[in-house]
Amino acid sequence: MPRDNKDKLLITTNGMDRRAFIRTAGGGVLGVALLGGLAACGDDDISIPGTPTSVDFQIRWLKEVSFGGWYAGIENGYFADEGIDLNIIAGGPTLDVQQVVSGGGVPIGEGITDRIIRGRAEQNIPFVVFGALYQKVPTVLMSLAEKNLTEPADIIGKRIATTAEGRPLIEALLTNLGLSATDWEFVASSFDPSPIVQDEADLYHGFRTGQGVSLEMQGFAMNYITYDQFNYQMYDAPIFALESELEDNEDLLVRFMRGTIKGWEWATSNPDEIAKLTVDKYGHDQLTIEQQTAESRAQVSDIVTPESQDKGLFWMEEDRWQDTIDFLFDSGSLATSIKASDIMTQRILKRALDGKSQLLG
Repeated sequence: MPRDNKDKLLITTNGMDRRAFIRTAGGGVLGVALLGGLAACGDDDISIPGTPTSVDFQIRWLKEVSFGGWYAGIENGYFADEGIDLNIIAGGPTLDVQQVVSGGGVPIGEGITDRIIRGRAEQNIPFVVFGALYQKVPTVLMSLAEKNLTEPADIIGKRIATTAEGRPLIEALLTNLGLSATDWEFVASSFDPSPIVQDEADLYHGFRTGQGVSLEMQGFAMNYITYDQFNYQMYDAPIFALESELEDNEDLLVRFMRGTIKGWEWATSNPDEIAKLTVDKYGHDQLTIEQQTAESRAQVSDIVTPESQDKGLFWMEEDRWQDTIDFLFDSGSLATSIKASDIMTQRILKRALDGKSQLLG
């Protein structure tokens, strides 16, 4: 897609698209983008060039432990083994990875599930997803435990702090359970969960592993209502590109994913060590070892699940993608439906994993 088309992608999304950043603790989201490429090879024997291929890896937030697997991949030589020189580029609150990829700014990114689906279904942007970090969605509706809000029905009539972009998704979650989609009070917020601490809201729409962990560290007992409780079980932190990138640079994408999987295998097995590496070397200067360690430990259960243990990290099933598309369409959050096979492929993962469920052994 030519660069001139990048403004055609809607900035608005129906979900939380950026992690909160509490200045005393630090936080972030995952993101990825790739530059450079080699011609794709036709079989599973991947040739590694003698001169490393430079890969610019665009994250959509400040550098912190949510990107720890890629730090491990660099530090432990997993990308170097694949002939890749990985350069992680920090993002920020105004970066839209989908827009950058659609406009040709970078060939590959780690994005937002519903926005990628919407771009493909409603605007015919040829996005294709070929991996997903989070098997379990870390986004939740969180509240102070004293409120005793633990089930979806408990949020009816309550004050919910979320962004304008998050509001339609909450309505979709309620619609899917047959609950009133509008019988709650919208409290406009950014990525700071202070409204529930200051009793300006009853619930906050954010990340259990980010804002939730930070509040727990400040001594607050928390309750979390998860997307699973709304029967919404999407993959999160999807790795995606335009169709042309998969066609032209499949070999490089396979090597990138192989280094990525190894890095995240190490990071999830060594959460304390990757937190220290983040704070000491790769992260921004406002991070603390206490918060990064807590977040690193918390995110493991969202990444390592029975599915990923059986199939490998970043694995995706087509029927689960179809369920996500159907959920968004049936709830009125998506104007046009598509087939899951139009937006996702297992080919890159299958080649990278080569029949194994773990690459480090």
